[in-house]
Amino acid sequence: MKISTNEAHETQYITEFHKFPKTEPSWLEGIRTQAMERFQLLGFPRNRRGNEFWKYTDVSALLTKNFEHEPANSAAVGSIPNGLSVINLNGAKGHLKDIAKLYLAKFAPFQKDPFISLNTALFQDAVLIHAAEGIKIKNPVKIHLHSNDGKVTHPRVLVIAEDGSKIDISLSHYGHSSGDYFANVVSEVIVGKNASVSLFRAQREKPDSFHIANTFVSVSENGRFDYFSLDNGGGIARHNINISLSGQNASCNLSGVYVTRNTQHVDNHTLIHHLDSNTTSDQLFKGILLDSSRAVFVGQVEVSPGCKKVETHQTNKTLLLSPSAEINTQPVLDIATDDIQASHGNAVGQVDRDSIFYLMTRGLDFASAQKILMEGFLLEILKSVQNESLLLESTESINRTIDEL
Repeated sequence: MKISTNEAHETQYITEFHKFPKTEPSWLEGIRTQAMERFQLLGFPRNRRGNEFWKYTDVSALLTKNFEHEPANSAAVGSIPNGLSVINLNGAKGHLKDIAKLYLAKFAPFQKDPFISLNTALFQDAVLIHAAEGIKIKNPVKIHLHSNDGKVTHPRVLVIAEDGSKIDISLSHYGHSSGDYFANVVSEVIVGKNASVSLFRAQREKPDSFHIANTFVSVSENGRFDYFSLDNGGGIARHNINISLSGQNASCNLSGVYVTRNTQHVDNHTLIHHLDSNTTSDQLFKGILLDSSRAVFVGQVEVSPGCKKVETHQTNKTLLLSPSAEINTQPVLDIATDDIQASHGNAVGQVDRDSIFYLMTRGLDFASAQKILMEGFLLEILKSVQNESLLLESTESINRTIDEL
């Protein structure tokens, strides 16, 4: 039987899987085998017609690439305080090994998504971040994940915040070269009772790269998850964030900024499950699009039957600075209860000309006036960032992004 070119490029991942040394624990080998079987069945998304989940984002170009595999290049920056563990999953011993076995691949469903199944089958050098019960970590844990030209990596991050703990994390994704490469990222975050996790994610991949990321979060009773993302890289970038508010008074706050230019394509999909009463969620995503770039925001909220006193709000605002730029934005509210406060709003526009004119009368040129207004538009989103170090990092990242336009 003749194998098509597309199938041949998918076969490279199957071949790589069979090269894996059989030295891992049997439970992990079993998960990897199941995941690869699912990838062989699912394959990469080929046709967007009739595929609502990939309706706006075409990843078929991956089928034409033959990347060389390499372990994820990850590095933790700074000192690690007592009560916090940041280690390579392969080095987990004792109770940390038991924790990894308990949580790994339990929240990221490789059975349904080809990119998650591929990551689960092929990840190497996964990062395990564990905050012990009651520990409050003052300074953010900083993890850098970088890629190289012509390579494919499958970074994996597992975060466990035990009951009553508090931790802030900064994840940076970037490339070392200007060529094409593929970063396929999966993160799982478990927030215990009365625990708090803040995650800052910066995606600064190179212009010809592919960046596919999946983040799954479980928040227990009285737990809180705060998230801020900055997307200003990648040729094709897609991030799916899936949050389950599974205990009473669990809450999450999602904020995101995307800035695109040339022919970049950035897609953010969010899904928040309200699984218990008195849960709250807020989403605010803002973007600036230039040239012939394109962005997507699909925000979905599901409220389960029987949940009471639920509150959820969602807003997406985008500035189009080119007649060729395009945004697809879609709010989805699936609510199976009537005891709820819910709102959603989408706005698409341009920089206010009257405001530019006013600034120019004060001595600024057009470009400087426009940059000031763009900074004000985006920096508003940082009101929800509570950690001072993450706030400074986020502010500097946005200012640097605007300066590069």
